[in-house]
Amino acid sequence: MLRFKMALALPTLCLVLASCNKEVVPLNIKAGHPERFICPRADGDPQADIERPKLPKDYVIDWDAVRVAGDVEKTLDNAKAEHEKYVAVVRDREGVMVGYVMKVEGANFICWDNMKWQNDVQDAIPPR
Repeated sequence: MLRFKMALALPTLCLVLASCNKEVVPLNIKAGHPERFICPRADGDPQADIERPKLPKDYVIDWDAVRVAGDVEKTLDNAKAEHEKYVAVVRDREGVMVGYVMKVEGANFICWDNMKWQNDVQDAIPPR
């Protein structure tokens, strides 16, 4: 039994010693692509936070001003005009919000793309 263990130990020792003599060459994966190792914010400054925009004031329809006593057509015309103003303000607010979301998502995509590139580079490195 001792001979069997010695027979297994000798090749194992030789393999360990043979593997230790290899020269390790460091890989410089940053060379040529330093922009891939930052996570920029949407405004271009990697240190700045993306500021939330100020929303325009919401429009409130004054229904008392819309109502014209005894004149249904005039009341309807006033209601349509007020509704158009309300919708215009809502669209302006949505535009500001969508612009903010696009900035945040754009920054997240850049970060995701850079991380994907780094993972692809790491995956391409052969194991030791």
